[in-house]
Amino acid sequence: MNSKVVLIIVGLLIAGGVIGAIILMSPKETKEVVVSVPTSTPVTPTPFAPMEELTTYQNESGFEFQHPKDITVTEGKLDKTSYANLTLTSTLSSRNIEGDIRIKVADTKLKDNAALLKDNKEATKGAVMKTVKFADLEALEFTRPSSISAVAVGQQVLYTFDIDLGNEPAYWEKVYRTILNTFAFALPEEASVPASSGSSSGGSPDIIFEGEEIIE
Repeated sequence: MNSKVVLIIVGLLIAGGVIGAIILMSPKETKEVVVSVPTSTPVTPTPFAPMEELTTYQNESGFEFQHPKDITVTEGKLDKTSYANLTLTSTLSSRNIEGDIRIKVADTKLKDNAALLKDNKEATKGAVMKTVKFADLEALEFTRPSSISAVAVGQQVLYTFDIDLGNEPAYWEKVYRTILNTFAFALPEEASVPASSGSSSGGSPDIIFEGEEIIE
């Protein structure tokens, strides 16, 4: 065989091997596979409203307010400076409603709301403040994402409303607004008590309500 032919064949083999090696070593083009995952739209729960039918709560210290019938009022223990210590909770068993409203009435050395605000400047930081009215008093209201507080001073008596909005903010705010709008100062109705030997004949029994002044 001619040596030139051999050299040509060997050269072709070498060139073919080099080209093959280059092809094998060159990066292959990869195709991205996009898998579409269906997205679900978050469902916003419908705000739950308290019952429209109202009932009246009367406190022996001289005030009353209305609240929805699905709310129960529990009277807590009092100390020497307190007139009322109330906790309002929901009685609806069909829905797990968290949160409550606490109402306290007590003596204070503060003269007005300005003194109250000055005395609680640090505690009210970060809250949105506005004024609201109940009965004939003006209260300072402080709103935070999970709670509402309202405080008022009248005749050196401190009125405090603390609302834990729980898992139903709209529910509790509506109950709270109902209480504010219907709050009134009024002595409770006198209960019918049998006449005792200490009472005058044919007259009413001696009943003294807390907060009443006896003039001799």
